[in-house]
Amino acid sequence: MHEARTSDESSGRVWAEVPRARGRSRLARDGATATRRRVRRSARAVEDGTEEGGLCCTACGRHITHAAQACSVAGAHDHRFTNPHGIGYRVSCFATAPGVRTVGPETDEHTWFPGYRWTVAVCAGCGGHLGWRFRSSEAGFYGLITPRLGPCGDGP
Repeated sequence: MHEARTSDESSGRVWAEVPRARGRSRLARDGATATRRRVRRSARAVEDGTEEGGLCCTACGRHITHAAQACSVAGAHDHRFTNPHGIGYRVSCFATAPGVRTVGPETDEHTWFPGYRWTVAVCAGCGGHLGWRFRSSEAGFYGLITPRLGPCGDGP
């Protein structure tokens, strides 16, 4: 069996590339395994909020979204609104928020974003009110109450 050697100049390591059945070498297989591990580790970091930029519920610490998901709606990412009961909110917009669940029916009554229907969004961990899910016929986003989110790892 023929063995080829390859090296990584940055680390000085040398690997033996041993051909395998099915046309894949051990190096290729081990590289694919390492890649799968990195992807799983990264997915866990996003899920549990340990990845830098993760935003978590300030009440329970559950990962809600990521700063990279910030989006602009009606020309801005951050908004200030007052509901019909006189309660004011600072709201930030995000394309996705996997750490929330929506409750109740959608409505367009008193919407802050014309053309969008909304429903309440709560933390999937503790059930605390975190904002709203807004949807139109073409798009959707989450308007999350800014002070109720914080960097992950700085939980309760």
